Amino acid sequence: MSPAAFIYPGYVTSAYKWGFFAFGTFAWLILAMSTINESREAAQLLGVDKDYIILLGWTNLLWIIYHIAWGLTDGSNRIGVTGTSIFSGVLDVLMVPVLSFAMLFFARKWDYRKLSIAFRDSRPS
Repeated sequence: MSPAAFIYPGYVTSAYKWGFFAFGTFAWLILAMSTINESREAAQLLGVDKDYIILLGWTNLLWIIYHIAWGLTDGSNRIGVTGTSIFSGVLDVLMVPVLSFAMLFFARKWDYRKLSIAFRDSRPS
């Protein structure tokens, strides 16, 4: 097995790729549960829980769809190269720009002092 197989499971030609997929899915589940439990509790204490739940839901939904995309493309070869590129491209556009603009939209009403984010010091010198 080549060293590239440890980096990207799509390079594995045998059924071992599903083992990598299972390991990655398990790691994702730990991350998702952390964002749903502990991080949501912290957001609730800071008063941004409603915004956080919307951003959390969008992110975790797309993370699930990324797993489905891998299963249909590299995992089972049900979708060809062009379809894979389109599927991944749409997911990437939905993840990065849409999530970024949503974050900027919600961040307009956050209290940055309460969040302990100091963009500038407004205290008199």
